[in-house]
Amino acid sequence: MRDILRRIPLFSELDEQELQSLERIVKTRHVEKKRIIVHEDEPGDSMYIVLDGMVKISSYSLDGKEIVLALLGKGSFFGEMAMLDQQPRSATVTTLEDSRLAQISRRDLTPLLMEQPKITLKLLSEVVSRLRKTSRILERISSMDVPHRLYAYLVDFCQRFGKPEEDGWFQAVLPTHQ
Repeated sequence: MRDILRRIPLFSELDEQELQSLERIVKTRHVEKKRIIVHEDEPGDSMYIVLDGMVKISSYSLDGKEIVLALLGKGSFFGEMAMLDQQPRSATVTTLEDSRLAQISRRDLTPLLMEQPKITLKLLSEVVSRLRKTSRILERISSMDVPHRLYAYLVDFCQRFGKPEEDGWFQAVLPTHQ
């Protein structure tokens, strides 16, 4: 498990002893494709790390339409907001394929965050990065027409999930609308 944790960007700068402390509090679980991991508006006291697979973060409009907020793959984490601020979950998370997840509870992570400033700073940095991304999305929604918003979304998607080809194109697995 330690080798897997070491390859996750959130924990990549930890030394052996710090990884060992983290390893003790991580619980892993396998989740089948199309299973809901967390529900929007439920209480949340854990965060999750995608060890293998892919998940969809989504919310629902007032008329019941699903709004996909993000697709997260190996090495990404979610659930940190509800875990940190003890507010209800802000979104529903569903597996898009069979996935293996690491779960860390607030009770177990809090002492580690106090003892390991590297983890705290990485977590904070990622939360700020996501806030910046949300700000850019809001800017696009309010200032761009539909074709330009679609173009910006596709470029962002390819940068996050694509593999650059020699001819300058990106090869990406596009999500299906299911």
